[in-house]
Amino acid sequence: MSLAAKALWIMERNSEQPLNLNELAEACGVSRSHLAHAFGSAAGIPAIAYLRSRRLSRAAETLAAGAPDILSVALDSGYGSHEAFTRAFRDQFGLTPEAVRQRGDTGALPLTEALELPKDGGQPTLRPRFQDVGQLLVVGLAAPHVYDNTVGIPGQWQQFMAVCDDIPDHAEDIPVGVGQVPDEDGEFRYLCGIEVKQLGYIPPGLEAMKIAPARYAVFEHNGHVSGLYDTYRRVWNEALPAAGLIAADAPIIERHNPTFNPATGEGGLTLWIPLAEPQPAGIRDDEAVARSRNRETLASYDRYARRYAEVTATMSADTRDLLRRLAQALPDRASVLEIGSGPGWDADYLESMGLTVRRTDATPGFVQLQRERGKTAELLDLIGDPLGGPYDGALMLYVLQHIDEPLLPAVLAKLRAALRVGGMLLLSFREGDGTLTEHGTVSGDYHSTLRRPEDFRAALETAGFASEWERSLTDDDGVWQIVRARAR
Repeated sequence: MSLAAKALWIMERNSEQPLNLNELAEACGVSRSHLAHAFGSAAGIPAIAYLRSRRLSRAAETLAAGAPDILSVALDSGYGSHEAFTRAFRDQFGLTPEAVRQRGDTGALPLTEALELPKDGGQPTLRPRFQDVGQLLVVGLAAPHVYDNTVGIPGQWQQFMAVCDDIPDHAEDIPVGVGQVPDEDGEFRYLCGIEVKQLGYIPPGLEAMKIAPARYAVFEHNGHVSGLYDTYRRVWNEALPAAGLIAADAPIIERHNPTFNPATGEGGLTLWIPLAEPQPAGIRDDEAVARSRNRETLASYDRYARRYAEVTATMSADTRDLLRRLAQALPDRASVLEIGSGPGWDADYLESMGLTVRRTDATPGFVQLQRERGKTAELLDLIGDPLGGPYDGALMLYVLQHIDEPLLPAVLAKLRAALRVGGMLLLSFREGDGTLTEHGTVSGDYHSTLRRPEDFRAALETAGFASEWERSLTDDDGVWQIVRARAR
């Protein structure tokens, strides 16, 4: 049984149970990325999109048969409310659940039937070679795609090749394709790029990506490029499972052979699949989960970066007040490290008051947006990258809720180490208890951790900070606690 067939079997037998991509991947014994690629390449549709369509189709049949309680049907279909169920139902069928129940017939509805995956053609199992690779720096043109519609990728390559020579410091002469980890709906960003020796000038419209060191399983695709997706299907569903390998939740790389001819599509290429490895010593399981959740959130923000920038372009009076309070507590021309700079609006305001801001964000989309505005912004992962310093101050608004509790002590310790004695930290966190998975219209799917003020104050104290000023703000997401603390 292929990996996609196993996932299909699990979905069909658990269609009335809550099931997301992480849980489905766990049930299949692979990573989220591995499962998403395996099912998408075999079925041509994202796994969760298929599951959602099947659930709604069964719900439509139940309603047409006269189900008296729509809420019960909604709950049985995995929806938490009548409203959420109605929106999804109408999006798929163009009718409300009430209308289908009144009709008593599903004949005109585009129901999703049980999927039949294509049979294996009896080809020999692909066998990889293995390669350890250090950090890669890639600059290129990125765009979103989904499994059932990747027709835009050839045009994307043509557009990139027209500007490829404008990128300085090439490490290699042959371009590479980079596919990022898909989201719940099977959308992934694909980057046509070139490896560079260092991140310097980035031409307008392009973006930079850091790819962490990894061990790769490398597979050959020697046929025409039009057969690439069949090779991918065999890699994800047959070759990796047969070798006992699991793909990591990390970008995959396509390297064209020196003989590749972009005009004919002949010449072949290699597929570099990052492999999941045992967690490094000292990293607990809960920390590994927290890191994975953070990566998922960052990927979502990256996809929504431009929309987020548009909606947040007008700064609120509350935010201006918070930034003034930070500036007032710092010396003239102080240096400030900003974590999660986003579109850079807060940094703009701080610089207008005479401060020097190091703008950083972990999402390439936000970094690129700032560079398009002529700002100097850097990719920086708060969890994995060194912060440098020492700085006079640090700013981290609306970031900490995406750092799960197991990672909080190390994050606060890194911030303290990056500040001078007496340096000032301004941050925010969401008040409450527990973790949430949410969907924002300007940020997509993301994970949030809520914190009790007394617990957070204790964590700050342990990390070497003394809280000097606090304020509560309330919005649609709940209560936010703003804290200004001094490094002891």
